[in-house]
Amino acid sequence: MTRFESRKPKSKICKNSLRESVADTMLGLAVNFPLSWLVVHICLMFTSNSFVITFWTTGVLTLTAIVRRYLTRVYFKNHETRSKK
Repeated sequence: MTRFESRKPKSKICKNSLRESVADTMLGLAVNFPLSWLVVHICLMFTSNSFVITFWTTGVLTLTAIVRRYLTRVYFKNHETRSKK
């Protein structure tokens, strides 16, 4: 066995985790693109300072991502629980 070969057996892809990841990424794209544009548009009404615009955009997108990720996880967890019954 070479040093580049893994000693662990290759695991199968967990389809539920993949489905959740893809759904969350697509939701992120659908929400973050218009939200980013809106935040930049509003910031440009008040300032042209790139640091301020970056600060507010990053803050809003981070808070949105935390809430989105939490809601996505709760949805898929509830879906898993219902399907096991």
